[in-house]
Amino acid sequence: MLAILIQLPPAFDRVPDHRLYLSHLLDALVGLPVAVEFCHRSWADERVFKGFKDRRVTLDVPDLGYLFPSLDVVTNPDLIYIRFHGRNTRGWRSGNMQKQFDYDYSPAELEHWSSSTIPKMTVTARTGAIFFNNHVRAQAPRNAQILVAQLESRGFSMKPSGQ
Repeated sequence: MLAILIQLPPAFDRVPDHRLYLSHLLDALVGLPVAVEFCHRSWADERVFKGFKDRRVTLDVPDLGYLFPSLDVVTNPDLIYIRFHGRNTRGWRSGNMQKQFDYDYSPAELEHWSSSTIPKMTVTARTGAIFFNNHVRAQAPRNAQILVAQLESRGFSMKPSGQ
């Protein structure tokens, strides 16, 4: 198993009740590989990153446009976990799931990830997983192919897990 993903909604902000809930959840999963994805920017905080490092919990770095800042933080040297949801600001504000994930990344948008963010993160992580969740009109496979080509052109090995 790569990791259990805990994906928290945009309304899950960093208030005491939510911090306690997450702490109990992580305590219940001790010993298992865990990645946590925040969608509220209040979690982009050094104290959160340090707490995850202490627990060896992977911070899932989502690409969500305005909802969450773009990060290159590695909290677990065993795994980086990146999820591309799309940058459809109007879709995210609509509350309509179909519109939220209806986004086609340009090669230039992915270039930033392949030339800077991902290489920086892989310096301190043993392995990584990248997921595209912008699937409404089958954009995810096309965008993944673009990113793979960009990474391979920089010398990255893109072997599927277990090979």
